[in-house]
Amino acid sequence: MDDENTKMLKFLTEGLLGFKNVDTNLKELYVKHFLIAMKEYNLKSKVQICHFLAQVYAETSGLQRLKEIDKNNEGYAYLLGKGVEIEGVMIKNETLDDCKNYCGKGPIQLTHKGNYFFYGKMINLDLLKNPDLAREPEYMFKIALTYWNYKGCNKEEGSDDDSVRRITLIIQGGSSQIEKRITAFRNMFNAYDKCFN
Repeated sequence: MDDENTKMLKFLTEGLLGFKNVDTNLKELYVKHFLIAMKEYNLKSKVQICHFLAQVYAETSGLQRLKEIDKNNEGYAYLLGKGVEIEGVMIKNETLDDCKNYCGKGPIQLTHKGNYFFYGKMINLDLLKNPDLAREPEYMFKIALTYWNYKGCNKEEGSDDDSVRRITLIIQGGSSQIEKRITAFRNMFNAYDKCFN
C-alpha cells in the first residue's frame, strides 16, 4: 500500500466512526476506489472531503451497511409509487420488486428506480439491470460522487453546522440524524490534519 493509500486508510479509520469495524480487505478496497473516485470527480479540499464522508457515515454507519435496512420487514413497501422526475419523465417504483431492487444502496444510499436509471446512465452503467453495483467498491464511490456533484454538494465550502444542514437537506431530503452528521463532520475535520499534515 503506497503512502497516499496509507494516509487515507488512517484518516478513514480515525475519522469515519464505524470504519474500524469493516473487514481489513474491504477497507483497503474502499480506500483504493475512494481515492480513484476523488480524483475523477474533483473532490479535493479538506472541507469537501469531510462533508462527503460525514454524509457517508450517517447513511452507512461508516461503510458498514451498504444497503438500506428494511426496518419493518415490509419489503420496502414505503417506497412503492415513489420516484423522481428524470428528463421530464416521472420514473417510479411500480412494484414491490422495484422497491426491493432500488432501495437505498451505496455510500449515500441511492434510492428510487429513477435515480438508478439516471445516475447509472451518467457513468455508463446499467443500474436498472444491475442495481447491486451501487454497493460494489469499484462503482459505489463513482455513483455517490456523481450524485454529489450533480446535486451541487461539492460547491459547499462552509465548515459550520449550517453547511452540514444544507448538504443533509440535499442528500437526505430532510434533517434526519442531523446531530450525527454534524458530529461526523467535526470528527472528520479534526482527523484530517492529523493524518495529512
